[in-house]
Amino acid sequence: MRVSRKVPILGALLAVGWLAAGCAGPQVTTDWDRAADFRAYRTFAWAPSRATGDVPGEYDILDKRIRRAVDAELQARGMTSARSEKSADVLLVYRLHTRDRIDVYRHYGWRFGPRTVATREKEGTLVLQVVDAHQQAVVWEGRGTDVLRPSDHPDEQVGKVVAKILEGFPPQ
Repeated sequence: MRVSRKVPILGALLAVGWLAAGCAGPQVTTDWDRAADFRAYRTFAWAPSRATGDVPGEYDILDKRIRRAVDAELQARGMTSARSEKSADVLLVYRLHTRDRIDVYRHYGWRFGPRTVATREKEGTLVLQVVDAHQQAVVWEGRGTDVLRPSDHPDEQVGKVVAKILEGFPPQ
């Protein structure tokens, strides 16, 4: 099997499409430091992090979408963007991972009898971490995993995934 050079670009499109909530939507998990005082966190800034691909700059547009969506969600929760990392209460870091997922199942058709069917999909995981800027320690982490799908409305889809991840932030 020959792999085309267009695979990295296709990966970027799929990553944007992943952020489309499918029928079931993303699977989201969160965890946080129970000792952290989330009421003290009022300002945020982005630490150096970005989606990375095989080609330099491959995920630049996706990086902007993720950051805009997170900014909007945090501002809706009463937080404000700090002018610099040094003046922020928390720093934000994210990672985007993709992997191939193969599902194998038995299909029972009325005409040809049982047969084995395999589906191959790309799966993406967005991991968002909130770091206490003064202690330099992760105090909250959310991750959303979903199947990658191409989309006509990537900004909206990124927003839905980020909103789902940040749904319980800050923890009560």
